[in-house]
Amino acid sequence: MTDLQMSLIGIAGVFVAGVFGYNKIQEYKAKKSVERAFSTDHDDVLMRTGDAPPSSGARHEPSFSLDSAAPGVAGGEASAAAAGRAPPPPNSKAIPPIRRRHRPRRTPAA
Repeated sequence: MTDLQMSLIGIAGVFVAGVFGYNKIQEYKAKKSVERAFSTDHDDVLMRTGDAPPSSGARHEPSFSLDSAAPGVAGGEASAAAAGRAPPPPNSKAIPPIRRRHRPRRTPAA
């Protein structure tokens, strides 16, 4: 083998060793960071057994209302219902109906 080939093999070995060492350093830093993030011993609210949430006895069902004055009514109708007036009528001219024309079938010329 020539001196060029031996030097290229040596440089490649040093490069691979450098990448391996850099990887180990990054793993060590990431491990320290994760241990620091999860090392705090805070109270887990889901694991509490003695504490119960304060209950008023009434159930709160979900609704589509945006304001509390008219529960169960959605969107702009909620503000209309809260104001005591009827919701606006739907606009029938917004989307025209689809009309399909029937074309007569062509019969092949004999």
